[in-house]
Amino acid sequence: MFRPSAQQSLFGDEEMDKTKNRDLVNAYCKRLNEVAGFDFGADPLAMRNSRNAIVYYLIFAGPNRTGWRIVQDIYRKYASA
Repeated sequence: MFRPSAQQSLFGDEEMDKTKNRDLVNAYCKRLNEVAGFDFGADPLAMRNSRNAIVYYLIFAGPNRTGWRIVQDIYRKYASA
């Protein structure tokens, strides 16, 4: 995902800067809530590889609180491991 650069280019063309991954994930979660209509969403969980680099984000969105509670419990277990 790209956004317009705050820096002017030499020739007046608009340059684009890459946004941070977390900004993209937050925008996706917001869209799940506002457009798709999911009432419950857990905070995205960054899944990392053996070198501690983020490979992907695990995102939960659902229509009821019960699923959200289950996912929160799973996330807590993962975070404490």
